[in-house]
Amino acid sequence: CLLVDSVDSAVETIVSNGGTLVLGPIEIKVGKYALLNDPWKNPLPILDFSKGMLLTDSDCNVIGNQGRSK
Repeated sequence: CLLVDSVDSAVETIVSNGGTLVLGPIEIKVGKYALLNDPWKNPLPILDFSKGMLLTDSDCNVIGNQGRSK
């Protein structure tokens, strides 16, 4: 999976350069995700952390998001 600053922008760039959108973009707990194929039909999953990394407690239970940091 490739980490990008913005899934929406990356999808636009990849599609305009010959890639195809397979799935998404979809909202996930940490941000957005999309699956594309590059021009040679190789899968290209992309992800952004626009909602921030997940917070966990001492037992590793997810308790929220840290918020976006730049």
